[in-house]
Amino acid sequence: PEEKQAIEEATRNCVARLGEGKVSEEQIQGLLSRMYKMKNVKEAMDSLTMKASKIFLKPGMEELYNACLEDIMQIDPTVYHSKEELLTQLKRNIETNYTPGSISIEENHALIKQTLKTVCDRLNEQRTDYYVVGALSTFIATQTPLFRYHGDIDFMVSETELPKVKAAMEGTDYEFSDNRLDNKRRLSKDGSHAQGEHEVIANHKENEFHIGYFMFRRETDNSMTVREYFMQEQSNGQKVPKILERHLPKELAELEYSEEETIFAGTKFRTSTPEAVIAKKEFTRNPKDILDLEKLRGKIDFEKRTQLGRYHSTLKIVEIDEVSRNIPSEEKTELSLDY
Repeated sequence: PEEKQAIEEATRNCVARLGEGKVSEEQIQGLLSRMYKMKNVKEAMDSLTMKASKIFLKPGMEELYNACLEDIMQIDPTVYHSKEELLTQLKRNIETNYTPGSISIEENHALIKQTLKTVCDRLNEQRTDYYVVGALSTFIATQTPLFRYHGDIDFMVSETELPKVKAAMEGTDYEFSDNRLDNKRRLSKDGSHAQGEHEVIANHKENEFHIGYFMFRRETDNSMTVREYFMQEQSNGQKVPKILERHLPKELAELEYSEEETIFAGTKFRTSTPEAVIAKKEFTRNPKDILDLEKLRGKIDFEKRTQLGRYHSTLKIVEIDEVSRNIPSEEKTELSLDY
């Protein structure tokens, strides 16, 4: 009770510095509830420090930020003996992409291996057309040791084979959801991608880790079409599902997705190429992406990286009934999907 009272007092002091009405009582209670569930008071202090840094670590707000740090230190003066120690832990959490309250990085890496072994073995048994993609796949493909926290595993799956994916997740620690026709995603302002949580996802039942699925269609000429579902608002205010299609010519598809199998955790799978992942991270300012680039420097084929710039994908928005061939027509009208 004393620790909870100290956490609440520090939290409310920090929130008050934003000004009256900036944060609702419901938001405060939600933040407190999450901190109360953490395994110890240190995790709660780390979490509040991360929140404070995102809000107050800006030009002209230095005094408010330091006042918040002082409040956080007083939650339990025995945890951190100085603000420097507190900020050192914050820097470590940011660099390793660790969010206080999550499972440990060691547990995270063990879960990644276990999940890839189980899911890929099952997909392979069904001869599923898929790739493991994203930063994680690049560390694995280049045999670079995992060093940071990964919040998910990303798969690129042939959309017509989603029933195989759903079957592969049965009996696992994950809950599979297919929200292609009813999701909260929206198109970015520049129209280049759909923003929001994966429309097809498998959430771990006991922690925040998840598996996200991207979908593609393999064309007869070996080109690829990546498909992202989102909700588009109509003139009458109704939101209807649409698909953003990104078409990759054959040459670009071959440069972005490797046909060579990677062996990891006793299973085999294809991945996105390191060059393609690096190309997407090169212009980022995200701390974890910058650190990823440092770890992966010198581990890519620079000729392939150069070739990536010679080809371009094309974008278009299409209607659901034109292309969703594996969704029964009677289920489209209900905006649901049940295999």
